[in-house]
Amino acid sequence: MADQLQLRGGTTTEHSTFTGALREVTVDTTKDTVVVHDNATAGGHPLAKEDLSNVAAATAATKLANQTVAFNAGAAGTPSVTFSGDTNTGIYSPGADQVAISTNGTGRLFVDASGNVRISSGSSWATSDATFQLGFNSNEAFATTYFDAHSITVGAGTSYKNKIRISGTGADNNITFHVGASSPNEKMRLDSSGRLGLGTSSPSFPFHLVTSGNNGAAVYAGTSGANQIYLGNTAGESVVGTLSNHNFGIIANGGQKVTVTTGGNVGIGTTSPTYPLTVAGSIFISLRGSGNSLLFPDWLIYNSATGNALVFDNGSERARIDSSGRLLVGTSTAIDSSSDAVLQAATNNGAFIARHYRYHSHNG
Repeated sequence: MADQLQLRGGTTTEHSTFTGALREVTVDTTKDTVVVHDNATAGGHPLAKEDLSNVAAATAATKLANQTVAFNAGAAGTPSVTFSGDTNTGIYSPGADQVAISTNGTGRLFVDASGNVRISSGSSWATSDATFQLGFNSNEAFATTYFDAHSITVGAGTSYKNKIRISGTGADNNITFHVGASSPNEKMRLDSSGRLGLGTSSPSFPFHLVTSGNNGAAVYAGTSGANQIYLGNTAGESVVGTLSNHNFGIIANGGQKVTVTTGGNVGIGTTSPTYPLTVAGSIFISLRGSGNSLLFPDWLIYNSATGNALVFDNGSERARIDSSGRLLVGTSTAIDSSSDAVLQAATNNGAFIARHYRYHSHNG
């Protein structure tokens, strides 16, 4: 560089009142930039430096307004729009009509040509139908929103090998839950009437459970304490039973203990009762008194508080077995207190007493 061109110059203050000659060029030694003069404007026209350090932000914004700035496409590790000191974080274009944001050299947010948005660290879209997709980790577990099916889907990987979809279909405003890879594979539905169906897509009751094969439904209340199911309403009665032509049973400890047949017979300890009440075993009434009785039309049998077994007919006592084992008929007290007088009857004509090994009649 043997040749040299040297221009006269001065500070910014000295330039502030200098108009110079037409097309004269000077150097502003304060700003380290060239100034072009027109013989009219005081201070001339300073040129911008390469790094724009001598251009005020407001001036740059005004000059760039409504202007187009073109950048290279860039890549996730080298975005075309970056930040000072952080060159692997910024905005780039992964392809035609696409824009993306990367952090730490990895693409995080993607917008494709159709306006679909994907937030994930992976490189694949779960489906082209998704307007919004959220990837939770490098395994690309996606949460997607479909505008065509009004649904949100959570699945593992782009093939949806396992997925849960909550979809409100436009036609009937249901919310459905799908599990598994096949479609549709609906498992639960909340319909527009507020009915919840589990195992059915057409619930007929507020809670409608359908199982396949011999599978049943179980209710567990933790590892300790009693399992409890409560039924109730503000009016009417609560009902438990079957809607089909099948018996109803109650199970305890894995075995059926009570059966109600389709004909209305009740069996305790048997699954095939032949009478309105069939008990396979003994019947025990633990409390005493008339409120704890065996009742028949016009007849009542109960164990009294004093240990007597009483038989009533139409409200009147007819017989009793007292605490000594004596059968008393027509009387509530023993006629003969002897222990061997096992049968005692009081009649209008006197009394009849039967003893062990001999019979004795007593009149008056």
